[in-house]
Amino acid sequence: MQKRPLRPTHSATGVSLAAIAAAALLWASGGVVASDLFDAGVTPPELTEARVLIPAARRRPESPGLRPLAGLGLSLAFVTATYFLAIDRLDVAVAIVLQYTAPILVVLWVAFAARRRLSANVWVASLGAFLGVVLVSELVL
Repeated sequence: MQKRPLRPTHSATGVSLAAIAAAALLWASGGVVASDLFDAGVTPPELTEARVLIPAARRRPESPGLRPLAGLGLSLAFVTATYFLAIDRLDVAVAIVLQYTAPILVVLWVAFAARRRLSANVWVASLGAFLGVVLVSELVL
């Protein structure tokens, strides 16, 4: 008997598209909201604390491996803190460019410092990511 690939139902597709749209809207508004909060007197460390501790309070790790979870949490806290500090001190668009060009910088590090040959797909994806950051942040080159 031949297996047929599963296809999402129309309702599942609609829910998925709505979730993607909501995520895009929240991502796009996060920097602006943070900037407004800083103007209202909230400091970057306070906002970082709220962003890290509120979701952490809802999680209960089920496995005994707390060390990797703690490392991930500290890494996310550091990324969040530096992002909010950039928004507080720079234009939101510049902070977004700094935040989201980091993966491209890692690719460049691997290519040049580690002297690894990268595939054409990696280079095309990196260029696409960079152009996406420029378009989203509305920076003019």
